[in-house]
Parts: sequence; C-alpha cells; structure tokens
Amino acid sequence: MLKDQFPDIPVVALTATADKVTRRDICKQLHIPEEHTFISSFDRPNISLEVLPGRNRLQQIQSFLNKVPNQSGIIYCLSRRSTESVAESLNNLGFKSEAYHAGITADKRSKIQENFINDETPIIVATIAFGMGIDKSNVRWVIHYNMPSNVESFYQEIGRAGRDGTPAQTALFYSFADIVTRTDMIKSSELPEEQKELMLAKLDRMKQYAEANICRRRILISYFNEDLGKDCGNCDVCKNPRKKFDATVLAQKALSAIFRTNQKVALTMLVDILRGSRNQSVMSKGYDKLPTFGVGKDLKAEIWVDYILQLLNYGAFDIAYDEGHTFKLNEVSRQILKGLRKVEISEFISYAERQTAEVEQISRTASKSEQIKGELFEKLRTLRKQIADAIGSPAYIVFSDATLVDMAAKKPITKSQFLEVSGVGQEKFKRFGEAFIKEIFEFVNQNKESAARMGKGLTQAVSYQLYQDGYSVEEIAQQRSIAQSTVISHLIKMKEDGNDIDLKALIDPWDLNAIKDAIEEIGFKKGDGIKTIFEHFEGNMGYEKIRLTLWFLSLG
Repeated sequence: MLKDQFPDIPVVALTATADKVTRRDICKQLHIPEEHTFISSFDRPNISLEVLPGRNRLQQIQSFLNKVPNQSGIIYCLSRRSTESVAESLNNLGFKSEAYHAGITADKRSKIQENFINDETPIIVATIAFGMGIDKSNVRWVIHYNMPSNVESFYQEIGRAGRDGTPAQTALFYSFADIVTRTDMIKSSELPEEQKELMLAKLDRMKQYAEANICRRRILISYFNEDLGKDCGNCDVCKNPRKKFDATVLAQKALSAIFRTNQKVALTMLVDILRGSRNQSVMSKGYDKLPTFGVGKDLKAEIWVDYILQLLNYGAFDIAYDEGHTFKLNEVSRQILKGLRKVEISEFISYAERQTAEVEQISRTASKSEQIKGELFEKLRTLRKQIADAIGSPAYIVFSDATLVDMAAKKPITKSQFLEVSGVGQEKFKRFGEAFIKEIFEFVNQNKESAARMGKGLTQAVSYQLYQDGYSVEEIAQQRSIAQSTVISHLIKMKEDGNDIDLKALIDPWDLNAIKDAIEEIGFKKGDGIKTIFEHFEGNMGYEKIRLTLWFLSLG
C-alpha cells in the first residue's frame, strides 16, 4: 500500500532471517525487483549446536550451568507457566534467574532486561517475547526447553548468543511429544488451510534438524539456500559421530508390532508393547496377547524411543497426525518386513555417555596454558563487572568478552602491549587500562606456570613493570630468580620498543666515564663488538653494564 501511494520513493526492506519463499514474498509485496536482493552469509561458526534428549531437562540444564558459572544465557520455553516453573526451579538450585513473558508488567519487564544487560541477572527464562532489541554482546549460551515451530525462529533465537564473535553454546531439547504438541497447536488453529500446510512443512524441517545424523549446521544453513561446503566441526554430530549398525531385525520387530495392532498405536504404546509392559493401557486392549509383545524387552525404553524416531526419519513408516499420531505402514515398511531392504541406523548414546565423551575430548585437547588463560579471563571478567557497576554501565561497554579473551591470551602489562589487544583504543586505555594491567601483572607474577609459558616479550614486560613500580634491578632479579644482567637486558629491549623508561638512573657515573675513556683509547665505533671493551677492562666490567652504557651513548 505504501509503495502504491508513493511509487517514486525508494524502499529498503531489511530482515534478519528469511528463507527464499519469504524473501520472494517481501519483494513482491513492496514491488522490489528480485535482482536487487542482497544476502549475507547465515553462518555463525562461533556458535556450537547440540540437540539433547527431552528427558530430565532440568537435571541436564543444572549439569550444563555448573560448567558455565556466572555466564549470561537465555532459556526459551513454550508457555508463560513453564518459564515461571523453570525459573523457580533454577533459583531453588542456586542459579539466579528471572522469568520473562508478555504477562509481566511493562515496568517489570524493563527492569528484568536492565538486570540482564548489566549482568545482575545472568539467566533469563523466557518465551519468544524476550530478545528482540536486546543489545548484549556477551550472551554465552541459549537453550531451547521446547521445540521451536520453525527454523527461522530457532535461528533468530540462537543468534542472540555469541554476538561478540567468541565461542557460544546452544542446545535444543527434543522429544516426539514436542512435535505432537506443535502439530496439534497448528491443526487446531483458525488459520487458512494453506497457511497450516506451510507451518506444518516448516515444523517438519525443524524436526529433520533435531533428528539429523549429519552435520546440523549444514541443515540449518541449507534452509536459507546457502551451501556450507563442508561439515562444521562445531555441532554434536560432528564432534561425536554415532556409529551405524544393521537394524533390520530391530525394525522388523517394530513394524510387526504396528501391523499386529492394526496400525492404531503411537510411540508410547508401541514401546510398551515391544518391552512387554503390563500396564493398564496395554492390558485393556489385549496387546499382551500379541506375538510381538515383549520381543524388545532387552532394550530400555529410552533406547527404543531413539530407534523408533530414527526409523520414522528413515521413512520406515508414516505418522497419521489426524489419527492421534498413530503409526502407519508404507511401501518401505513392506520391503523391510519381507527382507527386501536393509536398514542402518545410528547406535544409541545416552546423555551421560555423551557428556563423558565430551569431557574426555576436552581433557585431551585443553592444554595447561588454556586452563591458565581461562583462570585469567575469569579474573578480568570480575574486574570488568566491578568497574561497570562503579560507572553505572553494562559490563560489555567496558570491554567485550572478545576483548577479554584476547587480553587473557596476550597478557599485556605495558601500554604498547595493551593497545595491541583487539577492541582497545587510546580512550579505553586511558579509562580502564591501568586497572586491567595491574590485574594481569599480579596474575602473571603470582602464577609460575603462566610466567614459565610466557614468550620473551612478556617476560621482558614483567621486568619492566616491576622496575616502573620502584623495584631495583637487584630486587627484580631476586624476585624473578634471574640474573641482574638479564633484567638489564629486558629493560634495554623495552626502551628500544618505545616504552617510557629512564635507563640513565641505572648507569653509575664512574662506569660511564670509564667506558667513555675506553672508547676513545681503543677507537671503538658503532658496530664493533662489545668484546673489545670487555677485554680492555680485563673482565672487571660486566657485559650488561657495557651494553647499557653503549646504548645510552647510542653506540650499542
């Protein structure tokens, strides 16, 4: 309508996440030629992707939060009631969190957002009402407690993590019940049938993502018509690929049970029949009399659920959403039952086994230096929070997480080094540099492991910082267990690199005059070896004293 009334006014349409169909519709509605569409990459390689089984969700969240103490994150839930329930449970477990949904007053929502931005409340449990317009770069993780209805929503919500470019984690809880709930919500809505079909198709793509045994990022990116070109290496499938096995006999057991119940069972009942559960629902329908009753009692219920969902994804049978989500046989089912088709699916891995594998992988790859860097990062993060509180600003305004990560890696303890840290300029150094340098210096000076792993540049900087703090060369050498000549060498190098340091104070006037006389006597000139002066004094004048004096006289 706007374009019709103002045909000559240029129009720009901006969207964060839109698939090809949506982009085409936007162009059509606004009369924008499709050749004027510009699309940047949807890939966010710093965000890890994981799908977790939708059982014991709170227990799994607790385990996750224990590994990321004090980090900011969002848990998305389907309903207002579940946000409040989850937030209350987390608070009872000792995790500071707030529920956020449209039913809360505007003033309270505003306060919750402010506390989250300022790192006062690290965890928000929210409906999709939360996140739009939140300017917070250091959200380190996002968890979906329930299955989102489409890939666009899912991508937008996980995209609120890791906006500073540093590693962030996302996890999606998935169960078949989520699909059932979402499907029922769509089918019972008053939307036109065409819209319902589109929403069901989008939900099916989300289901494919959750059940995938290939790189999840490839599925996610391909949805937006982009080819990643390779596996990402940063999703649970890539990190811990599951082994395949011949599941033909297992599939035949499940399909036979579906056939013998006249295709009138859904997931829970099918598992009960296969495992031989004598509950009221099974007994009342006489399913305990079936030949397939108990043929799968050797497998736990959670394993059968996993395998049946894989078989569904494989296409071994269909699901009738309009008949109570019951399973229906198809042509593939018949081929499997007749032994004409072999079925391969992935081995079941429990959440505990997956966590153990991840811990082992981390312990194999995480070096001692990485652990030290993590300790320093936490100290810098605490300091940042203290400064942010003092000036009344969000923590990321002081320095972003990305800057703190670089700072922890480089360990700058001089101005020139600090200005080389990503995200640090003259103004930020002027405001915050001294406090952070002091924190880093104290950490390095107290941490022998860190000092031992420092490169030459950093060990020289430690000597320089101690000298600037008023320690003598002798005291620095004693404190650092190095020779005095090494300390002097460090200070000369720092001066050569442009750092402000008074080296003249280190030169004894008698030594200065004696070396001047020696230079004149032997005809020493710039470029000659120090050894000639050392030999002139017959070893009674140390190399570093000679080097320091020559440097001062610009002959070094």
